[in-house]
Amino acid sequence: MRLMSPILIYEMSRDAECLLQVKASRLKLTDWLENNPLVVLRWLHANGTLPQDKYFFLLGRNPQRNQVISLLETVTQDAEICKAFVHVLQQVQEYYCPDLHNWLKDNFPVYIKESTGPMEKEKTSRRSAFGWFKKKITKENTYKCNHPGQKINSITTRHLKESLRDHKHSLLKQNVKVQGNIGTSCTSCEIFEIQYTELFITDEDQNEAPNQHEYFTLANRRARIYEHNKHKKIKLTDIISPNNPECREPRKVLITGIAGIGKSFAVRRIMHEWAMGMAFKNVSCAMNFALRELNLIEGPVSFLDLVTRNHIHLQGVLEELCKDPTDLLVILDGLDEFKHPINKGKKVDTITERVPIQDLVYSLINGTLLSRAFVVVTSRPHTTTSLVMFDRKVVILGFDEKHVNNFCLRFFRNSELSEKVYQYIMQNDNLSGLSFIPLYCFIICTALKGFFSNIPEPCSTGKPPQTMTEVYSCYLCTTMHHRTNTETSKANNTKQEPTVLCTEATLAEMKGILCQPQKIWV
Repeated sequence: MRLMSPILIYEMSRDAECLLQVKASRLKLTDWLENNPLVVLRWLHANGTLPQDKYFFLLGRNPQRNQVISLLETVTQDAEICKAFVHVLQQVQEYYCPDLHNWLKDNFPVYIKESTGPMEKEKTSRRSAFGWFKKKITKENTYKCNHPGQKINSITTRHLKESLRDHKHSLLKQNVKVQGNIGTSCTSCEIFEIQYTELFITDEDQNEAPNQHEYFTLANRRARIYEHNKHKKIKLTDIISPNNPECREPRKVLITGIAGIGKSFAVRRIMHEWAMGMAFKNVSCAMNFALRELNLIEGPVSFLDLVTRNHIHLQGVLEELCKDPTDLLVILDGLDEFKHPINKGKKVDTITERVPIQDLVYSLINGTLLSRAFVVVTSRPHTTTSLVMFDRKVVILGFDEKHVNNFCLRFFRNSELSEKVYQYIMQNDNLSGLSFIPLYCFIICTALKGFFSNIPEPCSTGKPPQTMTEVYSCYLCTTMHHRTNTETSKANNTKQEPTVLCTEATLAEMKGILCQPQKIWV
């Protein structure tokens, strides 16, 4: 008989101990994780522990406590999965209550490595979701201590860490849901699940006057990029990362894209990925502002006032964060919607100085305010703003065929149904030509759902729509007939029938008007 090595015996005993500890603490773990199971689930999916179908299944469980219960059932069936689960808990424990931290400290005093092998304590600090924090404290000790050996006030650092944790929790709650399949029990998709954009670095002059509609301009640009491969494809999460280690980090980034291409969704995803701890590890704090909303501000305002209005949890720590803004990320969404010109203005250099809102935005983009911070700006193409101050200019090109297929699968959550809809879109030039725009892809899927599913919609009789006019007609009928359940009913896990906004007779008459053959008037 072949004898097992002492290391293997040790590993097996530690795995068994890990499994027993988790099984014995299932009720406690459920209580500790139920308020925010999304973080644990996402990290387990990212490291390959949870396959996509299992991940989607757990996300669909309601209420959130059931997500944790189902997760623990999966985790306690396999020692390796259980070890990976504890490994993730050690990485994201800052998102949860002190009781979880103490439980991990008492039961797993050594750090579990992600790779296979015996559990052992890592000599270097692990890359947790708050891994930047030690770096932040080190920088503060290096540059802000007046005397050798002076330590940062523990109360200040604890308050900073708690405020940033609350800020991340707030962002995660805001970005959990996004409108999805209308009229079904699965009315929303997790926002980070939607693969909605592809980003390419572009050197083209964005100020060049267009000679055709922006949709055709974008289509021509896509064709040139795919044909000649002139531009480098980058990930959304790499927009503030250097192209190679020898290059400097881009501090000012411009993201352009046509209407409906996903600029605002990209902003939400950036904030969500940072709050989740999955990306932007070099950013200690991220904050976003919709310039359309800043149009409503009248009178002088300071950057401190602006942050307090939009991100209340940062109110007491913003001045501390801004002392060294090199790891701050400020996102300004919708420059084309800002009513004030920003090519010139008063230069502001302090976060407490109150000035007109246009001067505040001007100073952020031009770098006189928070000069070393990351600033990301989104806009439609051909903005009148000078592009000289931007270190990187990227354009959102939307979906390719693979992404359209992926979007259909995530929209319908049914491989057979999504494949039918995808094939119909690809075989129709009128629909496929606009399906690369995420907004249109959503509208097309909503309009086609009733024609290919077993549950027909009120306006899904006859042939599926073949033109965008017919698609809009079906989409309007569908949205008029259904309204998704309110957030209150979702939170309370109560079943509620879709609200009918008009009677069947009225809907039939409206459908007859919308779907009648178009007449050519001479």
